Amino acid sequence: MSFLLGLYEFAKNIILYQEAFITPIDRSDIVEIIKEIENITDSIDSVANITHMMCVSHVNESAQTLMGFVVDACVKLEELMKTLKNFKKEFKKINDLIIEINNIEEAGDKVYFTAMRNLFQYETDAKKIIIWQRLYDQLESALDKCEDVADIVQKIIVSKT
Repeated sequence: MSFLLGLYEFAKNIILYQEAFITPIDRSDIVEIIKEIENITDSIDSVANITHMMCVSHVNESAQTLMGFVVDACVKLEELMKTLKNFKKEFKKINDLIIEINNIEEAGDKVYFTAMRNLFQYETDAKKIIIWQRLYDQLESALDKCEDVADIVQKIIVSKT
């Protein structure tokens, strides 16, 4: 969680940097990135809140896998944000990171689909269905928001090259 807050702080610092110096990235694009990063942190915070509110004492394999994908996507986003400042020189690396984030999100979609299918096919306890459905939905949403940040960066790069 602290590393996501670091991403958010990094993005805020880009705005401060842009105010002091002229950068090739438009302020509106930076603001859009910051808003999407905040959406990621909100989704992850929601997972923690749901876990606490619903007294989840153990996490199943599907949820662990989805959580791992969220962490992996965030690590790649951190690397993407660090590389973005030199986007003209680092175009290939940025493009590769965007592809990696998109691949992580696609893998997460497959796990999410299977987990939801299994939940509704095999689980009979209504309380467990509610808990796991909410957790799976929120984890999948966090992955979607990671992909949204990567898509915004891709849009920026395409428009600037």
